[in-house]
Amino acid sequence: MTLGIDIGSSNLGFAVLDKDKKIKYKEYLDLNGINELKSLYLINLKLEEIKENYNIKDVALEHIFIYPGLKAGGTIKVVEAVGVVMLFCYNNNLDFKKISIKTIKKQITGNGNAKKAEIIDKINQMYMLAEQNEHICDAISIAYTFIKLKEA
Repeated sequence: MTLGIDIGSSNLGFAVLDKDKKIKYKEYLDLNGINELKSLYLINLKLEEIKENYNIKDVALEHIFIYPGLKAGGTIKVVEAVGVVMLFCYNNNLDFKKISIKTIKKQITGNGNAKKAEIIDKINQMYMLAEQNEHICDAISIAYTFIKLKEA
């Protein structure tokens, strides 16, 4: 099973897909208003919970892209969260991959320059969902892309 994770500065999306790209789990984690150490602890706790409930073999993240004008504090939070995920993967001997946003957009929509709304629409169409949480849709698209790339 593949775990896709969308990491934001205070919001995360998680999705577990099996080898046939079927969704087995999806969740949104809101860390707004929680101090940074507890946030990192909660991310690790969630990863442990997912690992216990699913036979995770691979973990995929969107490669970090620093948007112009993003405050340094938000960027640092994302980098710290990625560090927690990477350490979790190392400690659990899981394959880990960062995938560029253009690659994800291309795999999902056929267009590497697609807009966020197009990705959400396509994920909802592919999986017959009505999911509006962009973090969950991103996590699904990250896991889906990882599996597609592994098949190639």
